Amino acid sequence: TQPAKTFGTIMSFETSKKESMDPYTAKAEMNDYTPQEKIDLLRPIIKSAQTGMLTVREADGTLNSRAMVPSRPKTETDLNLYFIVNNASHKADAVEHDSHVNVGF
Repeated sequence: TQPAKTFGTIMSFETSKKESMDPYTAKAEMNDYTPQEKIDLLRPIIKSAQTGMLTVREADGTLNSRAMVPSRPKTETDLNLYFIVNNASHKADAVEHDSHVNVGF
């Protein structure tokens, strides 16, 4: 490990090791799980959280996040999240401009 580089109050540590210094990264990647197992683990999180933060990219490139409540999946195997919005709202315009969104729970 090399000495820390100081940038104001932010410190950066460089390491030659490939593994992360963050102990949560390996657990978060969950490489031992199949995609279906990951989906099955996600469902109770969405159900208990009830509200997600929907982030969209505006036409000017800025990111905008807002709390949204997803409707329940149509079936147990449905992998889509549905959010009900007013078509005249700015949210619909942002998603039409760039359909790449992020939802965090």
